[in-house]
Amino acid sequence: MTKQKLIALLVILILLASNAFLVFNLMETQKQLSQEKIAFEKAEAGKPVIKFNQLFIDKILKSQGEVSFENRLELENAARNLNDAEILNQWNKFVNAKDQTEAQTEVKGLLGLLAEKMSK
Repeated sequence: MTKQKLIALLVILILLASNAFLVFNLMETQKQLSQEKIAFEKAEAGKPVIKFNQLFIDKILKSQGEVSFENRLELENAARNLNDAEILNQWNKFVNAKDQTEAQTEVKGLLGLLAEKMSK
């Protein structure tokens, strides 16, 4: 084998090795990007629940006295717009509570459910 052929073979092997390294890095980067995309989508999906939770705290828990009709309507619409049957069901349990004790129990249930949904 001549010196030129040996050098050409060495260059080809180096190029093949570098291509394999680059392909491996590309695959790892795509995998990481896919994981980041899933995390981002998950975070974006949780934003409406976080906003509802904050609205609930502001309009119900921080309210002084009777909650206004407008605030109840805003919360009702926000609960429905989540398109989450569990949250809407728990919201309805809270709204339809017969007395203060039942309402407090249902508030705890609603806040627990919201916390659970936000942590997913």
